[in-house]
Amino acid sequence: MKLHLKSLVFAVSILLPAAAPAIDPPHVTADLCGSCHIPHSSPGGNLTAVAGDANVCLSCHQSGGSASTLAFASSDQALPYPGLPTNVVGAAASGTSHRWDASAAGHVQFLGGAVTPSTGSVKPLGTYTGYYPKVYTLTITTAGAAGVARFGWSATIPGGGAGTNVLTGVSVLLDAGVSVKFLDGAATSFQPGDKWNLYVRAGVRQPTNTTMLAHMVDGVVSCSACHDGHSQEFAPFDATAPAYGGRGTGSGRHFMRMNTQTDQMCVDCHAGMNATNALTGTHPVGIKTPVDAKHKSPTLLPTQTGTTNFGCLSCHDVHKTVSTDGKLTRVASSRSLCIDCHTLADTATPAAHFSTTNSATLWPGGRRGSLLPARTNVLDRGSCVNCHPVHGWPDTAAPTNHYPKLLADFEERMCFTCHGTNGPAVKQVEADFAKRIHHRVVDAQQVGVRSVECSDCHNAHKAKVGSVSFTNTPTATRNVVDGPMLGVSGVAVNFTALTNFQAITTNLFTLIPANPGATNEYQICFKCHSSYGWVAGVAPNGVSTNGSVATPIETDLALEFSPKNKSGHPIVVGLDSYSNSIAVGGKRGLLAAAMKAPWNVNLGTQTMMCADCHSTDAALPAAQGPHGSAAQFMLRGTNANNWPNVTLANYNNSWCANCHNKSTHRGHSEGDHSSSQCYVCHIVVPHGGKMSRLIADRDGTMPARYAYNNTLTTVGMQQFTKAAVGSYTENANCRTSCGHHATGTGTENW
Repeated sequence: MKLHLKSLVFAVSILLPAAAPAIDPPHVTADLCGSCHIPHSSPGGNLTAVAGDANVCLSCHQSGGSASTLAFASSDQALPYPGLPTNVVGAAASGTSHRWDASAAGHVQFLGGAVTPSTGSVKPLGTYTGYYPKVYTLTITTAGAAGVARFGWSATIPGGGAGTNVLTGVSVLLDAGVSVKFLDGAATSFQPGDKWNLYVRAGVRQPTNTTMLAHMVDGVVSCSACHDGHSQEFAPFDATAPAYGGRGTGSGRHFMRMNTQTDQMCVDCHAGMNATNALTGTHPVGIKTPVDAKHKSPTLLPTQTGTTNFGCLSCHDVHKTVSTDGKLTRVASSRSLCIDCHTLADTATPAAHFSTTNSATLWPGGRRGSLLPARTNVLDRGSCVNCHPVHGWPDTAAPTNHYPKLLADFEERMCFTCHGTNGPAVKQVEADFAKRIHHRVVDAQQVGVRSVECSDCHNAHKAKVGSVSFTNTPTATRNVVDGPMLGVSGVAVNFTALTNFQAITTNLFTLIPANPGATNEYQICFKCHSSYGWVAGVAPNGVSTNGSVATPIETDLALEFSPKNKSGHPIVVGLDSYSNSIAVGGKRGLLAAAMKAPWNVNLGTQTMMCADCHSTDAALPAAQGPHGSAAQFMLRGTNANNWPNVTLANYNNSWCANCHNKSTHRGHSEGDHSSSQCYVCHIVVPHGGKMSRLIADRDGTMPARYAYNNTLTTVGMQQFTKAAVGSYTENANCRTSCGHHATGTGTENW
């Protein structure tokens, strides 16, 4: 039968839409639709020439394919840290591309196992509601088809879980919202011993965009869920992408399924990461990076198109990233990525935690509470992510909450992970905090007392390698902050208008913020050990504000180390700068002969650190400093526990003998003084005093705290006159209660 031309035109017209859709470049080919579609008997859905949405795209986007310049292989798909199994080959963090085979219930990897491998397959279903990324391993235990075969499963920690002798089926619940679907293959679908891994991550949901959902088979993301191969209309994140001028234009706009210039597609699926405040437990997105002491505008990373806001795609790229560890970051070095906006870290010098050559600067895995696994990628050495998981990490005690400040653990446990017993850090301090006398960094020890954390004395972003050194020659700058205490807040005191041993009022204190940080070690100590940091309602002398007597706490170091006092140890300035101190022979301090090395040089100008007297009882190379000690008051040096109850006859066994020679002062060498203890004449808190030479006074107004056992009757001194060494006389310089100088006189008392 002959078909007329008019009839043929009509027949074709009813098969085509009124206006054939144009296809945007680069998917315009010589045969237009025929490269991807077959109108009849097509092997794939949507009349595709290849079965499987992703396979259609990969038929060209592969090595040797027509789109080989943007080639993808299955191995490019990301396996991101953490949550990966440690005992499966090929499960290490890797990949440069967003997956195209995953859903909110994760993605499946067939591991094989049986001599005759299963022909059936496993698909994930549901939405994972757990808090930790983890991997389920499914193992066939009884052969058969779906609905007959049985399997067991287990999941990695954290999260965990297990099941045994579970019947296969089309929707088998594992836990945390995840189910699996077993699909039959040829012959016996499932063989004993065959295994699958199901990888799941927290914070992912199925998209709400209906167009994306329509292109997801069994809820699995594929290329066409995110990309519309026919249209360049929707805007990508890329600000350099060309404008769209209608069908057939816009080459280079990435064929987006929906507008994504402000991360709309990212946050639709990764809703758990869509936050504008880090307090929610993940790095904020969609906000402008502040320009302040802690942040700067990025120069390396792009902002959301048309804005100055920082978004998901500022840090991450979707395909072909330079990072190969599954993080899909635009920069291979996590540290470089962070410091493009964050300025707190000293990565130039660098600070101790930012060394890229020290293997100890890799997170070793949680050891004190956190369940965050160890980092093994050497590119993460010295990186911020070792302590700050960018998208947070669940608090072990309350997984619905993340650790604050995007940390991997909480407070001292964070530090002890590396600086604890058997930690990777050289300086291990955890044991010091369990000694008899220690700073109370553990939360359980802070009830009813002032809180102290490691960060009060150390700045993890600024601290340098090493520890406090006690071998340096004492100079005027010995008290300057260095090494492990750099970048720490402190308290400055205005001593200018004070008189001798005058209490420090609140208006004379000034807080020094961490940026720029305290300049002198004593300023860090003054934050707590001065009236600036006393427990509310209790004065330094232990008298409450309502007039009732309270238990004595400790003395006010800002008061005791004031350069306006008549005597003291040179913590703030050298003793020659003590303006109210009486000069004898042109010197206000002691003579060189009175001191042992290294303190016998630079007398009068030398300063010292609090840590010169208060430190650990462990010698170098242990971390030095007042973390904790078995010695009373954390006193450093030998004979610490003998002080102050040692007679002059046994002076060499005293703690004072670590620095001071006894023989230069006549009063120390007189035979009838040999049975006396130091505290008979001197205050037992030798920081600084109201009388010269740290002399005590039983009859004046000296607080009992400065007497042995808080008892003024243990003191023998009543009056004192400072004189040159060797010129003290029987009654001209001292009046005492011991009988020898009962008629003596002195010009000073408390």
